[in-house]
Amino acid sequence: MANEAKHNTGRQVLGWGILATFVAGFFYGPVGVWTGPVLGAWFIGTQRVRRGFVWVMVLTFVPMAIGNWRMVFRTGPVAGLEALVWMLAASAVAVAPLVVYRMVSAHLRGLVSTLPLPTAGVLVQVAALEWLPAKVTGLAFREAGWWNGALREIGREFGTAAVTFAVLWAAAIAVWMWNREAQAWKVAATAAIFAAALWSAAWVGRLEPAGAEARMAGVLICVCGVVVLSVWALADRMRERRSWARLTGNSAETVALLRSPGSLSPLHVEGRPGGEALVSAAGEKFPIRDGVPDFRTTEDLSGANGKYNHLYETIGGFYDDTQRVACALAGMDRDAYVMSYLGKLEVRPGDKVLETSVGTGLNFKYLPRDIRRYGLDLAWDMLANCKANLRR
Repeated sequence: MANEAKHNTGRQVLGWGILATFVAGFFYGPVGVWTGPVLGAWFIGTQRVRRGFVWVMVLTFVPMAIGNWRMVFRTGPVAGLEALVWMLAASAVAVAPLVVYRMVSAHLRGLVSTLPLPTAGVLVQVAALEWLPAKVTGLAFREAGWWNGALREIGREFGTAAVTFAVLWAAAIAVWMWNREAQAWKVAATAAIFAAALWSAAWVGRLEPAGAEARMAGVLICVCGVVVLSVWALADRMRERRSWARLTGNSAETVALLRSPGSLSPLHVEGRPGGEALVSAAGEKFPIRDGVPDFRTTEDLSGANGKYNHLYETIGGFYDDTQRVACALAGMDRDAYVMSYLGKLEVRPGDKVLETSVGTGLNFKYLPRDIRRYGLDLAWDMLANCKANLRR
């Protein structure tokens, strides 16, 4: 018990330390240049694309407007309005790589899913510096003032694109490891390797500075990278949309288990121009959205159900993360807590398990691996995150 308490105390101290680091990033540039992209990549990954874009735009524009308030209030109405327009454009430039990352990475696997953010970041930065007015780029990339140490050396020798790629890739890897719940030692080892690579690149750059041709080659590689990754993600999305029409084995067994909630009739998959649907003999149709059948009716989403559905649609993306953070700050072993009640279930290999109000499927990973998992939930966003968790 003493060892367990000590371990929990250490986890609590680590959790508060990490939280303090992210808070410090809002006020101290050299820290914020690392923590800012991590928070942005994490947050937009928890939201639908449009909603994530709007929220990240707001979170980027408001601090920018507050930090440059003199440009708005001390230059006259016309100049102040013009300054706000430039800030809005700069916010869109800063957010664009995150939007690309959100749209593409969700349909990629493994470490490859981290590449859309840095490649898109380099392209947006190079395009903005080449084509957009200095007022926009000056606001969007003002964070360049934080270059110090290894980052400054890399910036001198390889240009700003190398710095952008390094910082954004580090952010994407951090979010990827967080989503995979990587152990602390793996996170520390990855951070050490990344830091060593940055310092090595800095020293190499001092010996043999990269020329314009080498920098242009790096940009072209990023162009090809964005194109290839986007096509790969699009193909994965199209495959997922067609998956119900090509059901075999266990997937066909899933359809055989389903029934219409109204008539209790068996269902079969039917393709249509707008996508696939589950159809009953009575003509009832239930659309399949991104691989998830939607059996909800208007009545199901009214009253208290509608309020709770709206709540979980909003928080579904970061529902698991809030629990993880709360447990870390409280020094609680979340796995031990979950197993304190799931361990009492008599689930054996080969069983079929149905969880109602499955949410993000948090409980599934604690059950035996070789079982068939099924889940129901009212909030579609919770089920979308459940799919992502099962994929991991």
